[in-house]
Amino acid sequence: MNRKRLLASVFAIVGVAFSAGHFVQAQATADAADVAEAPQAPVVKTVEPQAPALRVTQVSQVVTVAATAADAPAVVAAPVPPVLPVAVTPAPKTVAPAQSESLPEDCPIHLDLVPQDGAMLGVTLVAPCHAQERLTLSHAGLMVTAKTSITGSLFTALPALDVAGKVTVTFADNTREEALMPMPEVQDIQRFVVQWSGDDRFALNAFRAGASYGEPGHLTAQPLAMLDGITEAGAAVVALGDASVPLPLLAEVYTLPADGKAALTVEVPVTAQTCGRDMLGEMLDSRDGKVTVQDLSLAMPDCDALGGFIVLNNLRRDLTLASSE
Repeated sequence: MNRKRLLASVFAIVGVAFSAGHFVQAQATADAADVAEAPQAPVVKTVEPQAPALRVTQVSQVVTVAATAADAPAVVAAPVPPVLPVAVTPAPKTVAPAQSESLPEDCPIHLDLVPQDGAMLGVTLVAPCHAQERLTLSHAGLMVTAKTSITGSLFTALPALDVAGKVTVTFADNTREEALMPMPEVQDIQRFVVQWSGDDRFALNAFRAGASYGEPGHLTAQPLAMLDGITEAGAAVVALGDASVPLPLLAEVYTLPADGKAALTVEVPVTAQTCGRDMLGEMLDSRDGKVTVQDLSLAMPDCDALGGFIVLNNLRRDLTLASSE
């Protein structure tokens, strides 16, 4: 009987010990499970820097270590590696598309005229949206080409032909600007103009004091830029127009006193560009502040006459070849 009680006591102690061990192991397992259930994904921290359109992402790492049944639950943190910035490509800059057409108020055109000595019209043009562009200058039937500077400006002069003094500037896109400068002094002079376009070529000759070709008093055209301050009527033949632009319009002008007479001729050289075809031009005659226009058409000889000249005389009714002023 005592032996049975002793065995029962032993089994009871062993059962309690087993239960206690099982409880401890279960508790350790539960604690380890709690640790194991910690989020495994990396923790991402986003930092917004001050520079616009840039975002840098900073990553921290969490390491989890499971506890065993025999040891107390513990979490050991591994050394955190240095934080490295993530390379981010800056967002492209947005550029506003250029306007296809500029509004007139954004690009005004200013055309100013001023009277100059010798019945000349000083021309000042400012057109910032028409830089380095071909344009035409028109005045009383006279029409010549010019070209603006890199800033869209032009400074030149035109011989006045009528009293009204109207000048029109026309650009390639048909933009136009006009200005007026009355020129009553033009009634005190006469002017004769020959003008043409493209490959056509006319040369105006004036003869003073009975001069002949090549003698003192024989005047041929000189660029306006080389004739600074012409005030004496009959002093020079002026060449107008820019021949470097496409489809150039060119002219040569001679000025006489109101009661003066002069010998004038127009020469047409026979070249590879002019031979065997018709040459076209115009003649303008300004007297008493009024202008008359006459077409000039000339049938050129065949190209076997290269190097020669066609000479037109008696261009005005009251002018005679080689007469003196």
